[in-house]
Amino acid sequence: MTASREVTALRWAGIVACCPAGLILIAWALFRDFRYPDDNAKGREYLRRLLPHHIGEMQVLLVLLMGIATMFFILLLAMTYTMRAGHATPSALVMASSATAFTAVTTTVCAIYGTIMLMGHGYPQFGTARPSDLVLVAYTWNLAQTLYQLSAVLLGGAWSAVVVANRAHLVLPRALGSWGAGIVAAINVGSAGSIFASTGPWSPGSSYTFGIQAGTTYAWMAIAGAALLRRTHTQPHGDTRAQ
Repeated sequence: MTASREVTALRWAGIVACCPAGLILIAWALFRDFRYPDDNAKGREYLRRLLPHHIGEMQVLLVLLMGIATMFFILLLAMTYTMRAGHATPSALVMASSATAFTAVTTTVCAIYGTIMLMGHGYPQFGTARPSDLVLVAYTWNLAQTLYQLSAVLLGGAWSAVVVANRAHLVLPRALGSWGAGIVAAINVGSAGSIFASTGPWSPGSSYTFGIQAGTTYAWMAIAGAALLRRTHTQPHGDTRAQ
């Protein structure tokens, strides 16, 4: 029974791990233009980016779905490590709490970010009648971007816990669960240093910072997910320990 539950957990972990990369491909097909306004730009630039064709709302949904998929992937890994150990381990608890906290913060970021579109579509004169509207837009953008980038530290904690858990119980392939997860953890934690850049592509949530942090995270997740799916397919009822 435990082996069957483990296979099921790993199979679902593999599926959800590949979802963020798929969502990024969908975003590429929908938006095509990935030029992203930097922090502390003029408020009108943000409105021009977000309001036409409900691009902002679609971005909010995509980011939220990626956050939820990331949380479930980590929770399923934590469940598997717990089953291997036979009890809740500190590393599994860190994984579960970090993933849940990350998704809670991501949901908050999406709500803050979505407020720009809500005001822009709800008030036709928003951003044109009063200069203070544009200041509010810039403030809301900066708040959402900074909060998201700081939330990456929580992900870094989860990936660091994966390194510890995988040493004791080889769920992920050794390379992915050790130095691979360690590199991703370091990049996520290090991305918080972007708060020292007030504008430009290295500022919080801007193109370079987000691209490196999210790109490495979701690429690693997709590779890990493919490895888990391959193993559960070739060993559907047997030993699912990584080699």
